[in-house]
Amino acid sequence: MEIKESFIVLIYGLLLGSIFFTGLWWTVQIMPKTKSPALLFIMSFILRMTILIAAFFLITNYSHQKLWSDLVICLIGFIIGRFVVSKVVMIRGELNYGT
Repeated sequence: MEIKESFIVLIYGLLLGSIFFTGLWWTVQIMPKTKSPALLFIMSFILRMTILIAAFFLITNYSHQKLWSDLVICLIGFIIGRFVVSKVVMIRGELNYGT
C-alpha cells in the first residue's frame, strides 16, 4: 500500500508543478499587455506560492504516516511537472522571448 500512496503523492506533485509553472508562463505572456506588469507579477507570485505552500502542508500533514518522504516525493513530482510544462510550451512553439 505504501507504493500506491507514494505514487499518488508523486501525481499530486506533478499536478502542482504543472499548475505553478503554467501560471508562471501565463503571467509572463500577459505582462507586456498590462498597465502594471510589476503588480501582476507580484500578485501572481503570491497566488502561486500560497497554493503551493498550502498543498505541501496538506500533503505532509494529512498523509497516513506524516513522513518527510512524502514531501520529497511531491517535490520530485513538482520538478517533473516543470519539465513537462517546459516541453509542452516548446513543442507548441509558444516561446516568443518577448517578441
